[in-house]
Amino acid sequence: MYDYYISLGDNCEIGLQLRRIGYEQSSFFRFTASPFNSTYQIIENDFQNVFLSENLVPRVCNNLETIMVRDTRYDIGIHARLPYVKNDNGKKIFIKNMDFMAAYDREYSKIKYFIEKWHSLINSEKKVLYLIKAAENTSRSNAEKLLDLFSRKYPNHQFDLAYLQLEEYREPDWKIP
Repeated sequence: MYDYYISLGDNCEIGLQLRRIGYEQSSFFRFTASPFNSTYQIIENDFQNVFLSENLVPRVCNNLETIMVRDTRYDIGIHARLPYVKNDNGKKIFIKNMDFMAAYDREYSKIKYFIEKWHSLINSEKKVLYLIKAAENTSRSNAEKLLDLFSRKYPNHQFDLAYLQLEEYREPDWKIP
């Protein structure tokens, strides 16, 4: 049995399935669009320089407010509500005015909360099951790479990793935990 179930991406599907069964424990990657390499780099870099305003561009927009932004440093989509405008070419951009900065400060405080929660959890005695969904046919090598990263960075952390594959990329049993 686990104390926490944490999604590591690749998109919101795991978070939505956890919600469907009533598990509402929040985490940084739960509702992100994060390819494996992005997730890996963010963890490897201890979340440094994630969600800096100069690296954000509108990703999914609705009624002059984003509902998701892309952090270009890590190529990760993050749900965040930030005001945008369309420039003369019709491109959606952020204007760093007072409205944007107030919204950014609100969203950045959430990001900092999730990062602090991550660090608290990896340094606790809680047992965690990390869930990651494969978007490509590199599951075993990515799983081994992630296991190595966690073992190196968090040697005292109690965790298991469940790597979910799409049926089209299904591999035989890896014979590893």
